Amino acid sequence: EHKNLELDLLKSKMNPHFLYNNLSMINWIALENDQPEISEITTELANFYRTALNRDKEIDRLSVELSNIKSYIRLQEMAHSNSFDVIYEVDEILLDQMIPCFILQPLVENAIEHGIDTLRDQRGLIKITVQRIKNGVYITVYDNGRKLYQMIGDNELSYERFHYGTSNVHQRIQLICGQNSGLHIRADGTGTYSVIIIEN
Repeated sequence: EHKNLELDLLKSKMNPHFLYNNLSMINWIALENDQPEISEITTELANFYRTALNRDKEIDRLSVELSNIKSYIRLQEMAHSNSFDVIYEVDEILLDQMIPCFILQPLVENAIEHGIDTLRDQRGLIKITVQRIKNGVYITVYDNGRKLYQMIGDNELSYERFHYGTSNVHQRIQLICGQNSGLHIRADGTGTYSVIIIEN
């Protein structure tokens, strides 16, 4: 509750126009000085914060959430010297599906920090899959890290062991989409799967 209050306070203090104007200025200076990487960073930051700071909405289209997470991942790729691969498999029929805002970023952050950052002997992989199964939409964030597998084996992580970020995602999905929706995290010998289920 305290962290939510801090986040709300930060959002209320931060004027998006001030942020975007400054990012735009940095982008212009970068282009003027032939610095394409700096230009890309500022562009992706602007894209990311445009949706992250959209505090008036609890839900939005899947396409908006995907645009947000693609910017976040691109920033992470640059910070990690492009040391991991990313695959998107999205059923485009679902792009207008309404989902809770900002539910993918904590999962991708976990996939990087607790998954691919722990790999020593192979290149990291993140795969985001969106598909319709039966009467629900399944959004899966997969990473090929084995830290969770070493902890729990070929199993599902109990909700009691969720950290703050994943617990927050699960609770918000249930509040907005109902008790049959939510987040499931499981591991197998290939890696970790964070699966969001949104029942229609």
